[in-house]
Amino acid sequence: MLLALARATGVRLLYTSNRNLKDDFKRKDLIDRPRGSIYSSAANADLLAKARCRPG
Repeated sequence: MLLALARATGVRLLYTSNRNLKDDFKRKDLIDRPRGSIYSSAANADLLAKARCRPG
């Protein structure tokens, strides 16, 4: 379901430690144009906080 949501909305930022989900998110036949970015480390928390969408 998450992959379908990413495809439908164009979201290409994934934060997870789930190995299977990461493998699926990397598949070109599932997520393409543009390719996605995957983060799984708590060290990326500040980067992800800055990248999230903010109402304009």
